[in-house]
Amino acid sequence: MPVAVTLPDLGESVSEALVSRWLRFPGDLVEEGEPLLEVSTDKVDTEVSAPASGRLIDIVPDEGQTLPVGATLAFIDDTPVGADDNTPSTSDQSASEANTSTAIQNPTDSEKPYVTPLVRRLASEHGIELTSIQGSGVGNRIRKSDVLAAASAAGSTSGHPDDSVAAHAPNLYLSPLIDLRVRQRGLDTSALRGSGHNGRIRLHDLSPHRTAPAVHAPRPDRTEKLTRLRSVIATRMVDSLQTSAQLTTVVEVDVTSVNELRKLHGPAFFAAHGVRLSFTHFFLRAAVDTLADFPALNASIDTGAGTVTYHGAVHLNVAVDTDRGLLAPVIRNADGLRIHEIATATADLAGRARSNTLSVDELSAGTFTVTNTGSRGALFDTPIINQPQVAILGTGAVVARATVTLDKDGHQIVDIRDMAYLSLTYDHRLIDGADAARFLTAIKAKLELAQFTEELSTREQRS
Repeated sequence: MPVAVTLPDLGESVSEALVSRWLRFPGDLVEEGEPLLEVSTDKVDTEVSAPASGRLIDIVPDEGQTLPVGATLAFIDDTPVGADDNTPSTSDQSASEANTSTAIQNPTDSEKPYVTPLVRRLASEHGIELTSIQGSGVGNRIRKSDVLAAASAAGSTSGHPDDSVAAHAPNLYLSPLIDLRVRQRGLDTSALRGSGHNGRIRLHDLSPHRTAPAVHAPRPDRTEKLTRLRSVIATRMVDSLQTSAQLTTVVEVDVTSVNELRKLHGPAFFAAHGVRLSFTHFFLRAAVDTLADFPALNASIDTGAGTVTYHGAVHLNVAVDTDRGLLAPVIRNADGLRIHEIATATADLAGRARSNTLSVDELSAGTFTVTNTGSRGALFDTPIINQPQVAILGTGAVVARATVTLDKDGHQIVDIRDMAYLSLTYDHRLIDGADAARFLTAIKAKLELAQFTEELSTREQRS
């Protein structure tokens, strides 16, 4: 009996998903729990698995289609393999008779076996006409290997005589000296123009200005459809800028003392928690601690209702760079966490963001966001607010540079210090520039004082 594969509930705020890629195709045997296809939502990409073991007999949507939760995706025949090899069931006989009848009425149907979306796309990429391929699958079905074989055959017969070296250059005599110089310089003899008798190449013909420039064919343009996640990011970035009055304030922070703590406690920290102690962990800890004194920055605005909500807890979005695009998973109740707890939570969420194993709920309902562009060498940026939040903190690269400081006697000296920029983009509808500056300078003070020693002690971490 056919078992329907439906689009599962992917989270409270998700009502639909886009079919990104089919992993299995009609005729394939599948096991219960085996991934059948990949789907994309506004928040996360995930896989839909087979609800039963059997043979995949039909897929409903093509790749690129968007369907609501609960929609039928495919059908699996869960009849045990071999159970009807000798004695076809009545339904099988009926289906066979129906197929025979259809074939008589429309004899061209047998010439048009089912072609999967993957095979169609592969044929299009290689410029192969499907009607020219004899399928090797069941019922003459065209498989991926058939398309690749046809593409390979087409490529092997499409060579041009001009592609040979002989076509580009005649068999010129090269003296031993000229031959040595050509090989030493890696020159292409087809690009040389000889000035000697009968076009013979002489030593001065090897000069750069005497060599014809190599002609490189320009790379062709390539147009691709945006992925679901990229489309969502694009829409939200534009919407954010059109929704709120965004302004960015920047401060410079001396993190030399923080760096000394990293070096001092780093080995024990890694041994205890399996996570390397980084500047980011201190930035996150200082930001979360400071938000307690600035409730307007841990808030969200509902423009439709004309209200602002001041959140009682800090649910911290931490931006993660993945090969699919930017994701910002949430550390829940971050204001109650110490550095080692923030570090382990960040490492866990970042790892699962890159392996595409986050749940939708882990990407929702944050109240404040931190993005670390310094990890890619950027000094600072002007990040865009994650709506409906009202602020986002950007942390820049830590750079050692000469800075004017005061010695113990209060005299100015030039010293090499570890410096970083912190940039805060805030919603000017709710937050004034003075408050944004106060918030940043408060974080700056916490980082420069670097009073994290007790928190980093082994005894404190284990308590």
